Amino acid sequence: MDVFSLLILFSVTVIVYYISWRKRLMSVLQKHGINGPKPHLIYGNLLDFKKEINVKLVDRWLKEYGPVFGYYTGGRPVVITTDPELLKQVLIKDFKTFHDRNVPKELSSTPIPELATNHLIRKTGNEWKEMRTLLRPAFSASKLKGSFESMIDAVDALIENLENAKKAGEKDVDIYPLFQGLTLDVIGRTAFGVRTNVQRDANDPFLNAVRLHLKSSGTRLLDKPILLFPEFASIIFAFRILYNKLEALFYTSPLQYVVKMSSQVISERRKNPDLKRQDLLQAMIDGRLTQGMLNSMDYNSLSGSSEFEKNEPEIEEKGGRQLTDNEILGNTILFFEAGYDTTSTALAYMSHILVNHQNYQDLIREEVQQLVNRDGKLDYNTIGQVPFMEAVIYETFRMYPLITFFISRVAEADVKYKNMTIPKGIPVMSPAYNIHYDPQFWENPTKFDPFRFYGENKIN
Repeated sequence: MDVFSLLILFSVTVIVYYISWRKRLMSVLQKHGINGPKPHLIYGNLLDFKKEINVKLVDRWLKEYGPVFGYYTGGRPVVITTDPELLKQVLIKDFKTFHDRNVPKELSSTPIPELATNHLIRKTGNEWKEMRTLLRPAFSASKLKGSFESMIDAVDALIENLENAKKAGEKDVDIYPLFQGLTLDVIGRTAFGVRTNVQRDANDPFLNAVRLHLKSSGTRLLDKPILLFPEFASIIFAFRILYNKLEALFYTSPLQYVVKMSSQVISERRKNPDLKRQDLLQAMIDGRLTQGMLNSMDYNSLSGSSEFEKNEPEIEEKGGRQLTDNEILGNTILFFEAGYDTTSTALAYMSHILVNHQNYQDLIREEVQQLVNRDGKLDYNTIGQVPFMEAVIYETFRMYPLITFFISRVAEADVKYKNMTIPKGIPVMSPAYNIHYDPQFWENPTKFDPFRFYGENKIN
């Protein structure tokens, strides 16, 4: 047999073996008792999402396969569930097993290689626990209270813009860009440690850099191959890193401007303690973690449902591990990417709701006015005493969920549930929109009713 024939034989053998392996991969959910739509050998069920809006597609699958089913994003199996007991187990009771998110590190939106995987969402296992513990004090009530005045200043700038529009005789005001400016202003002050003019200058360099970054991050190369062939993700990701480095030789990412500004602030604050501020950035700079502190923190105390103040570790003055500059920068970018669109969109939705429900707007105004009459002002302590406004916010989030498909956790071990098993490494995802409009959980779900979350109803 000549070399060419051997090469053909070897190639055919490899292809047959790979197809066989791929078929086994595409049946892993069914073998563990989890039913779902039949996947394509290469695309999984991604083609279904191209043909139909995801919330409608998931709704159809829920009706066909029940409250727990599985599908494939390319070669990645995913479990979808609206089962309240399973969700409670995944998100609360068994958080130690389900603390990692379904965000492959290879799918990074950050074009700066040294920051791409240096933030909380990309960390897993003990690395996640370590970083989560270091970041935890930054979101405690005491730290948020320290940032309150900066937030008030940003809100005052928003009010000034609205008053100027009124004085100018403008009958219609597009409020969404104003909310975007407010959100970016607050994030810039608290996370990046910079004061900008984003609310007053439409051509502010910080604002332009952010907009360019968001526009470019939606067109990421190699995402589809990584989804389709997760077995080759590490190799493909290496090409992405190489591409980003080569691109940096000829093109400066707009994110570099933001990173440079924040890097200077971090450097100055590390050198000069007098420049310290009460903000999120300072909390990340100051945070230290000893091995003893890490050992004392269990996974459940790091879940989103735990109380910050109850088990908040004290910041050590000396010794212990600190966040590196790249980790701080990576997390500030994460806070920006996670909070910019979501917060401004939430404000827009709530404004839309209140404009169309004058009675609820009047109740909120009365509730706030009572606090002002009593205390003379609104501060961090009093804003927690507006139960009806809180109910309106919750109901707005129910009707207009900002994240419909990102609420997910990855199983760190095989988990048995009823007559099925969720295999290790498989993510469990909660389709928020479908749950929020399920009449099984909500009476008349298409009606806006904040009293669902008010008084005794809130407990239920």
